[in-house]
Amino acid sequence: MTIHNLDPAADFVDRAGTDQVGAELTGPGGLQALIRGTSAAPVLAIGDTIVFKAGVMAQNRLILADCNGTDVSAWEVGDVVRDNNGGGEWTGVVVQERDIDATGLAADDILLFQLDSSYEHDDIILGSGINNVTKVLTSTLTSADGNPILWDGITPTSALPIFLIGSSTDWNERGATNGFIIDGHVGGGGSNPTVSFWDCSGGPDYFYLDNVTFQNSTSHPIIASTGTCLYWRFVHCQFDACGGENPSDNAHYYGVYDFTIFSNILAGGEVRAGEGSRFYGCSVRDGVGPRIAQLTSFVVFYSCLFTGNNQEMFLSSRNTIINCVFDGSISIQESIVASNASVLIGNRFVNTQAGKFAIRGVAGTPSVYVNDNLFFNPLASGDTSAFELPGDDRNISTADVQAGSNSDGLDADFNIELGKEGRSTPHILNWDV
Repeated sequence: MTIHNLDPAADFVDRAGTDQVGAELTGPGGLQALIRGTSAAPVLAIGDTIVFKAGVMAQNRLILADCNGTDVSAWEVGDVVRDNNGGGEWTGVVVQERDIDATGLAADDILLFQLDSSYEHDDIILGSGINNVTKVLTSTLTSADGNPILWDGITPTSALPIFLIGSSTDWNERGATNGFIIDGHVGGGGSNPTVSFWDCSGGPDYFYLDNVTFQNSTSHPIIASTGTCLYWRFVHCQFDACGGENPSDNAHYYGVYDFTIFSNILAGGEVRAGEGSRFYGCSVRDGVGPRIAQLTSFVVFYSCLFTGNNQEMFLSSRNTIINCVFDGSISIQESIVASNASVLIGNRFVNTQAGKFAIRGVAGTPSVYVNDNLFFNPLASGDTSAFELPGDDRNISTADVQAGSNSDGLDADFNIELGKEGRSTPHILNWDV
């Protein structure tokens, strides 16, 4: 159970990660080297902890290159590489070649390197080729693409999980608001966004992430297209401006999300809640859709905030939503579409749009249990309809509709106006933590 140290923003240096001053791992290349145990980096073992210095890891600086039939397996970790036209358009350092570890490298002409911090993916001109400055060797390039981190061969257990901890600039755990940020853009410029950040295909279980932010991916932040990731826990994490399904394309089953923010989800994206997942004190805000959240079975949301979204939350089967706030002030759909014996208790619905219901059931599905919810400021003129649950098999208790809004912006606590508390529990959480 070793602690590894990594500076996410730094240029790649072949190191072991044993301390925070001079031996720390660096950049996305350092993380991939640790997972595979290439050169100086040890092999990441179950039960280990990676502490990330506060900073931004530009994922598209990690480049997988096809050297067009040239055998580059003798190029070594730490070799300096650059473009081959003499103009110095980019420089970088070799992270992995097949003589040490062939994992993820399909042939002897495949090379993994990290661009130096002043360069980005689109600085690479394929026609210029690549020059190994250290060994005075060259090759042409067929492709040079940004590459996600591959978590290959990692099999954590409940007793020995993998811990990923974002820290402050002086390496104190939980010492920074945003901690470790993994970003699809170099320098925030928006050029060549990384499609996805991590490839967890095969389904590794038991990851614990604390103070980690994923931002600016055009597809799922985490790929898990084969296998199922079980029992991951996200604490004080954030998914911002990501496409696809958040956190991954194959839902993380039995995941736990504490005080985690899903913000600015791109068009076509959504929060994907796998079976048995639990969300506590989270916020989902400013999402485009087509849905803000897609729930599978037996998912629980407790004391969460949904605001600034323009699409619906879809409950699939036997989901439980308790003591949450749904601000529909810009939504073009209902706040919730519910089916199959889902339960909604003690929630607050504010600013539901004209002609829309805060809660809409699905015809032909088992009953939805709606109890002790409060509905504030429906925007439809003279319309106080709060829900529509088709069919005869209903189980509806009192739902109070109140005039006036209790919403005063994103940083509001959305608490009930004095004297209108009903039976709903006041919120005491800060959703921006």
